[in-house]
Parts: sequence; structure tokens; C-alpha cells
Amino acid sequence: MGYYQDGLRHDMTDISQYYRQDHEKDGYPIRRFWVAEIPSLTSDSGYEVVGCVALGKSDGPLFGELKRLFVLPAHRKRGIGTKLMRTVIVYAKEQKIALLQLETTNFQPVAREMYSRLGWHHNSTRESDFQAGGMRMSFVEYLLPL
Repeated sequence: MGYYQDGLRHDMTDISQYYRQDHEKDGYPIRRFWVAEIPSLTSDSGYEVVGCVALGKSDGPLFGELKRLFVLPAHRKRGIGTKLMRTVIVYAKEQKIALLQLETTNFQPVAREMYSRLGWHHNSTRESDFQAGGMRMSFVEYLLPL
């Protein structure tokens, strides 16, 4: 719950403003937020957003944090998450980011499988007090050297 509350206090309150700010002045690469769209006959715009991903700053100018990767359940297993991940990786390389970091949970085995398949390496695991369905949640950190 704290994770969601933190997101609502920071980037998720105003995605446009947060990810469009020029952060070169504080030594970090420019943040970005991408969406995946598909054609839709029921949307006024003609498209439906089915996924998203963000690149935030991490511990230094050469480090980036992959955030907010999500694909709607009905559109999973179609390569959308992989395409979003590759978009972030290409952009990070263009920005001369040396290392990407992400954090997920043990409750997301399919996502963790995708990260491994794309070359991310498990770095650490830390336990949480949260439990669901009799299972304790762990936070799992992955790194991707670029």
C-alpha cells in the first residue's frame, strides 16, 4: 500500500509534468513515460492504451530505474511488455545510461521470467511484512548493465 501511496504523491499524480521535466540540470537523464496503444473502434481517439512503462532516475547520472511496467491482462502474452522494455533500453542507451534497475515482487513470476529472458540479472531480494494467500511478499531487484 505504501508503494501505491508513494506513487500517487509523486509521478502518478501528474504523469505529464513529472516525466516531461528537464532533469539535466540535476545531473539525471530526462525521464520518460511511454504507452502502448492498439487500434480501437470504441474509442473516440481510435486507439486504446493497453500498456505503459516509465524510466525514472536512480542513484546517479549513469543509472536509470525502470518503473510502471504494466500491460492490461487481456493483452498479455502478445509481446507488448517486451516491446515496451526494449523501447526503454534503446532510449537508455541513447542517453548513455550505464545501468538500469527495477524492482518487482515474487507475486509476479511471469514478469520476472521476461526480465531474465531480456538479460536482466537478479541482484537482491528483501522480505516484506505483507502476506497474501498465505504467501509472504518479497521485493526482488534486477539490474541490466548497458
